[in-house]
Amino acid sequence: MRGILLVFFVISVSLSEAISKKDWRKLRCEMQEKCSKEIGIDKGVLDKWKKSRVVPELDEKFLEFIYCLAVDAGFIDKKGNLQFDRIRKHLKDLGVKEVVAKKSIKNCNKVEKSECVLLQTIRYYVCYGKYLPREVLVF
Repeated sequence: MRGILLVFFVISVSLSEAISKKDWRKLRCEMQEKCSKEIGIDKGVLDKWKKSRVVPELDEKFLEFIYCLAVDAGFIDKKGNLQFDRIRKHLKDLGVKEVVAKKSIKNCNKVEKSECVLLQTIRYYVCYGKYLPREVLVF
């Protein structure tokens, strides 16, 4: 009986750590709302950015917004360093093929480095956007 309970417990813990696509959509919306309030960005501006799919790299608010999202999601630390284990787990949880995940991580780790953490974050965001489906990105 203990063995069955232990197996059930291990399976339950493993499943609870994975995030589903539905949970990710909800979490992403919550993070976007939090970061937009924190940075002071109007919802209309966010909607405009989403629809245009153009990354306004020179817009300080947008840079701060993407940085906030990336840190909140755990994809980078506050110094702008990629958190590869977290990225791999996220992509796996959302069903991104391993070959695609590896290619994106490998290529995006090579982006030109910047001393400005906001600029570095947006470079990572743009790079990952080239390789990954939009629904797995933070924005």
